[in-house]
Amino acid sequence: MEKRTWISASGKTDIGKEADKSIAKTDYSKVRSLGVDDQGGGATIVTYELTGAWMDELEYRGNVYDLIDIPSAGVHTQPGHPAVPQEGLFVAVPPNAKVTGVKLLKEADRELDGKYNLIPVAEPAIEGQAEVYKPDPGIYGKDAFVPDQPFEFVGEKRVSGRLVAHILVFPAKYNPQTGKVVLVERMELEVTYDTKPGMDCVPMKRGQASNAILDSLILDAGTAFETEDKLGADADAKAAEPKKLKDPGNHGDFVIVTTGDLKDAFKNFIDIRNLDHTVKLALLDDIKKEFPATGDDVSIKDFLTYAYNNWALRPKWVILGGDVDKIPTHHTACATWNDPGDEPHHGLMASDHYYADISGDILPELLVGRFPASDVDTMKKICVRALAFGRHGSQWRDVIMLTTYQRNDYEQCKDAIAVAIDGEKRKDYNAALKYYGSDPAATKAKIIERLNERDNHNVAKNGGADIVNYRGHGSQTAWQASNGLNINDVTNLKTGSKTPLVLSICCLNNFIDWTGPCFGETWISKLKSAGFWGASRPSYTAVNHKFDKFLWEGIINERYTGIGEIAQYGTAKLWQNDTSDLAKQNIKMYLLLGDPTADAKKVKNYSVSFKGNDGSYASVSNSPDIATAKEITVEVMMRAESFNGGNWQDAVVSKHGPESGWELRVGEAIPRMMVTIGKTHYYAQPDDPSKSPKLKAKRWYHLAGTFDGKIIKMYVDGELWFSKSVKGNITQYNGDLVFAKNANPEWDKRWFQGDIASVALWNKARSQKEIQGDIFDNILADEIDRHNGLLGYWAMNEGGEEGAIVSDKFNVLYDQVQTSINILSVTNSGRIHKASWQKQHLNFYFTGQYTCGTKYGGTTGTWHDASNLEIKSDGDITYAGKTLVKPLIEANRIAWCIEDGNDSEGAIELMLGSDSRYFWPEGDQTCRLFQGWIRDKGPSGPLDFRGKTN
Repeated sequence: MEKRTWISASGKTDIGKEADKSIAKTDYSKVRSLGVDDQGGGATIVTYELTGAWMDELEYRGNVYDLIDIPSAGVHTQPGHPAVPQEGLFVAVPPNAKVTGVKLLKEADRELDGKYNLIPVAEPAIEGQAEVYKPDPGIYGKDAFVPDQPFEFVGEKRVSGRLVAHILVFPAKYNPQTGKVVLVERMELEVTYDTKPGMDCVPMKRGQASNAILDSLILDAGTAFETEDKLGADADAKAAEPKKLKDPGNHGDFVIVTTGDLKDAFKNFIDIRNLDHTVKLALLDDIKKEFPATGDDVSIKDFLTYAYNNWALRPKWVILGGDVDKIPTHHTACATWNDPGDEPHHGLMASDHYYADISGDILPELLVGRFPASDVDTMKKICVRALAFGRHGSQWRDVIMLTTYQRNDYEQCKDAIAVAIDGEKRKDYNAALKYYGSDPAATKAKIIERLNERDNHNVAKNGGADIVNYRGHGSQTAWQASNGLNINDVTNLKTGSKTPLVLSICCLNNFIDWTGPCFGETWISKLKSAGFWGASRPSYTAVNHKFDKFLWEGIINERYTGIGEIAQYGTAKLWQNDTSDLAKQNIKMYLLLGDPTADAKKVKNYSVSFKGNDGSYASVSNSPDIATAKEITVEVMMRAESFNGGNWQDAVVSKHGPESGWELRVGEAIPRMMVTIGKTHYYAQPDDPSKSPKLKAKRWYHLAGTFDGKIIKMYVDGELWFSKSVKGNITQYNGDLVFAKNANPEWDKRWFQGDIASVALWNKARSQKEIQGDIFDNILADEIDRHNGLLGYWAMNEGGEEGAIVSDKFNVLYDQVQTSINILSVTNSGRIHKASWQKQHLNFYFTGQYTCGTKYGGTTGTWHDASNLEIKSDGDITYAGKTLVKPLIEANRIAWCIEDGNDSEGAIELMLGSDSRYFWPEGDQTCRLFQGWIRDKGPSGPLDFRGKTN
């Protein structure tokens, strides 16, 4: 593929930016406010201003064709016509009015230099069939620009319950005879509407009418919100929860539809999800009683429709809790599964989309996912994996894996997405890894290698990807490509805790009503993914190309990170830009297996800031679940604002009272681990405090204290500072576990002033290697699932106000072979007292030998003190005033090249002001490069490196 070239519109400098759409004038409020006996009219004027277009090439049967790709736009859908871009607009119309017309007010064009051979729209083809690009001689034989109008009024539609005018604009036109292309750089359209006596409507309640993602696609939605707020009222305050589903007093933004024999599998899942949502469990038998219909699928749809339109807190997320033998899918006509031999369900497709499309306008109001299990044990495991997904936050979650069937148009689709990820608007991902090319067998091996978790203590061998995106042919059991995975490959993956979200844009992968487990079900049931988006039947190639593009525009441009939100946005954009029957078929057959709330980037960076007095602390109620009689490890990520020089007993984590318990102290800036045996306190501490190394204020540390029944150890950033030999069992303290001060309420002035980002408690003495692994992986991020003995992990990531929960909600334990599962009770959560939540960018401290890359430097040395490292406004990295590394500065990024002198690579996080990024090496080269970028290369400030080398 030739390199994509960006052509900017006149006066525009942004690369890859979608067209600007704005409202120049609106009479929405005036017309909406007219009474039932009144009549009147108005207009809304829309401005569409092009930023530019990508020009590309595609080789087909010896001919090289040009392609025009405009961000956020689709292409014309009539086979044989030139594939000119088209972009859909939804313009809000007063619900008591009718559209009377759409007309062009202004147009500004620019003819591009040179001649182009624009590719025709392909004949309809499903994946696996060769696409045929055959120009229509009636169009390509004319000396005229097509299309001959700059827009088309599709008609009135309902989007998110709102009346809109659906318009297709054509921002480019093409003359096949002359080869000339004209960009329509700016146009103004006027949408007129009027209302007549009797055309009134009930005001929409804001809480029940809006859908954030769909609303974001509507121009002039803000005026609609303001007007409805003035005319209507918000939903009623929450009262006692009704006993029946068919009651408007119900509250449930997260609904689980399941059967009576599976409901117990969701118990812990519901408890923990209720920390962030209001969960409503709806049993199929109850749904059928209250919403009788011709089939179970219709009853479920009627229930969800009622809940969406009537509940005080309406659903947004829905889990269908069961395989199709438990919770049925909906079957609708399918044009691509209608040949002789297409079985089972000849002529029909499985469509869970039916449940998401409340209004019947094809756009999904609900975010629906299915947990495909028919037995309690499998369902419990899927629930555990869903809960575990949201807490992992180390470097692998900055990685995107792009893979595809090896054909020009498929690779071109992936290349365009890679360019977009690497472009100006990239904010969340540091690597778009392309797994396709000339050696399919080697590529497949690399895909498996990347997805396998491997050894967490050696970054060079780390695996994992946040999102995996496949584009190509598919079957019920595989990605049908020479480099594609099959069911056996997925089953044997060793993803561990690094389970990706999968966007599989191909045929048949989610054939949930097949005779056996399908490809997508295997990813979920074998705990290899938290969410798998795929089609239940053969899907259309050209539509899938556009669909893939819009999914990624949702991720890159709109920054949607939840798989349900990504799917909803991509579906809505596809329909906004393509109203063909082919697009409608594709939309209906795509469905989500897994958790619709699974979020690719939802790892919150909060800490709790304690004020440094006896009233500012966090507490966890005493419980046998957090007892540590024989062995203990306590770990904390902390940053002291200052240290109390007059009290060596200041505690950062404490379960210590008179003649009992244990405590991790930081008084006088000296870390100490104390345990009580009998009635005596024993310490891992310096022999002579006056000669001891000390902690520094305003710097993050990982502290760990351990006791194995024989030796007490005190670790700082994974290095052993102090130890003490003593034998015996820890005398238990029966009071609460307390953070930021001593646990005994009778002892005052033993407090900590500063921030705590996480605390972990174990009933085993962890090894130094295990502790160092936690430091490197950002505090237990990837270790939790594989270690027995974890009693509690308080991530401090909720954010909130005084009295908010310090949640132990992420405690999900597997044994070594993942044959049994236990979720710790949420009763191990605690509360904060007179402390505040703070957003933090935790950065890891880097120590070890390094050699700067010779291209950008060449100094060798050792970094030990991050406080002496700085990044200057020109991008230079300095140590104690001396320049160590000069950056490679490009238009929209800064890259630093650093090589480890021991040829042992470690991940590095660069933190500058409010921006934080991880960087790490990729590829097989001997000399690895650490590269990264920041959005703003101007400010200067302290730069901390934190990582690990051998």
